[in-house]
Amino acid sequence: MIRLGLTTAIIVGMGNPAFALSCIRPDPAVAFQTAVTSPNRFVIVHGSFAFDEALLKPGKTDDPNAPSYPPIPAQFTGKGLTLDGFTTDMDRTITLVPLCVGPWCGSIPADVSVLAFVAVNGGNYELTLDACSTTVFEASPENLALMASCLRGTGCAAN
Repeated sequence: MIRLGLTTAIIVGMGNPAFALSCIRPDPAVAFQTAVTSPNRFVIVHGSFAFDEALLKPGKTDDPNAPSYPPIPAQFTGKGLTLDGFTTDMDRTITLVPLCVGPWCGSIPADVSVLAFVAVNGGNYELTLDACSTTVFEASPENLALMASCLRGTGCAAN
């Protein structure tokens, strides 16, 4: 399983029967910098993932000790990032790897356009979905332009 060293703070505190999760606000520029320094190879994509949503638990479960769920095959359709922006057509299977921290589980909406950091291991493409959403971001024009700027080395400031 892929371990992402993305800069996040996950603090799980146990109160009586309740848990609390605190995350640093996810930022695509921070994710970019972390991906660049990671020993893993990443591709940055913009598009949507089609998959069986019944296999992916919503962001919070009733189980305070929720396990991480099995990998889920998804069909990605969209674009890959190049120096010219999101210009490379992509239509391929990408495995979603949902992780849980206590009752909080990473998730992603099906068939909604997102910006995502996908790890490449050999010929396998995997998107880790953590509880703090450090690999999936809103596909806003600002985020997409920022990723192109980061890749070109013309500016990559975290928000």
